[in-house]
Amino acid sequence: MLTIAILFMISGGLIPVLVDMQIQLEDKKRSMHAAETAYQAVLKLSDRGEREIDGTLYSWMLGEERICVYYLTHKQKEESVCVEISP
Repeated sequence: MLTIAILFMISGGLIPVLVDMQIQLEDKKRSMHAAETAYQAVLKLSDRGEREIDGTLYSWMLGEERICVYYLTHKQKEESVCVEISP
């Protein structure tokens, strides 16, 4: 009985940690895809556009001094990655 209680406590504490780690990894992956999208947009010399990766839509806008990529997180919160462009 004690063994079952210990296993229950360990697994009950471990599952939320693993879920949180998975969410953090997904957010970092989306941020990396946004940076990659900014790079590809600069190569295309297109002032605005969209690109879909793994079901997430990344939209970019190219300004005179920087490019910004916008996307939604897993919680449907808008995030952006902006990169300064030097001439």
